[in-house]
Amino acid sequence: MKYIIWDENNNPLTAEVEKPDNEYFRTYIIPNLKPAKEIDYVEGFSAILHTAARWSYILFENKCYWLIEWSPGLIVLELQDKEVINFTVLRSPVPNFGGREPLEIDNEDEYDEDAENHQYNLIFEAWDAQFDRQYQEWNNFKPANQNELELFKNCLKYVDRLGDITQSKFENDYKNYLKMAKQNIERLAGIGILIK
Repeated sequence: MKYIIWDENNNPLTAEVEKPDNEYFRTYIIPNLKPAKEIDYVEGFSAILHTAARWSYILFENKCYWLIEWSPGLIVLELQDKEVINFTVLRSPVPNFGGREPLEIDNEDEYDEDAENHQYNLIFEAWDAQFDRQYQEWNNFKPANQNELELFKNCLKYVDRLGDITQSKFENDYKNYLKMAKQNIERLAGIGILIK
């Protein structure tokens, strides 16, 4: 399981996901994936690319995972070399994540702000390394090999085609597209799965 990033000079780099975050990914993300419809991407998730959201990509078992920091915590899209998208949404362990009003299920009184936040790690270990050589060294990023690059490219072919559909459908109504897409993402995400 590896992060894939592009550094400031557009060089592709990969690094192993650290064991605790790898285990979190396998335990809570993979089993909770469910199918997304084409329209969910065209009129929803594609809008994330046009926002200030932070995200990372992970290569794992011939698939690419797009992990996005987004309300209610972490959205994950599983992309592969097929016309299939699966997704899951995990609720952030931070009760007031993104300025939200905590729900009863957030157990605000029991929240430990010093506890490991795997959702944060899975985004920012890669995000920060894109812009900072020190983070690349700390996380042992190395040049990506040809197989890793091909896997990434092949996994993104389908969503790239869907992005073209989004572009042609909404290029003259961008503002309303963004508003609609954010509402659709909110509907798809719901309150997210709370991991205890």
